[in-house]
Amino acid sequence: MPELEQQTDAAADPRSAITVTPWTRVELAEGPDGTRLELLRRGEHFSIRIGGQLLMNSRVHRSEQVFAELTAKALVDRLRARVLVGGLGGGYTLASMLAEVGPEARVSVAEIAPAVAFVNASCAATLSKKAGYA
Repeated sequence: MPELEQQTDAAADPRSAITVTPWTRVELAEGPDGTRLELLRRGEHFSIRIGGQLLMNSRVHRSEQVFAELTAKALVDRLRARVLVGGLGGGYTLASMLAEVGPEARVSVAEIAPAVAFVNASCAATLSKKAGYA
């Protein structure tokens, strides 16, 4: 019964049942200073890596939201504020800032990597829904 033993061994090892979805590259670009910028996707999650190091992802983004909330609290006139967000990333800071300011406010984004803007536009339905500005 070697076949049964193999099945039992596989069932006893929890790692044998784990399936990992690999990250796939959506876009590869070079930053203004020549640094490699990778935009990756795994299922419904996105990740941005700069020079091989994780910059941000769509699973863990609370810091971007808190940044916008704290910045908005410091504004003198939230309802008519003019705000510049440095970097689009996954859109979480933008979405949070839009939620914090009034309807007459203007929020602009400066993004130096066209690939980030491209991915946000091409994956807009997924990213904007996750970020909260859909």
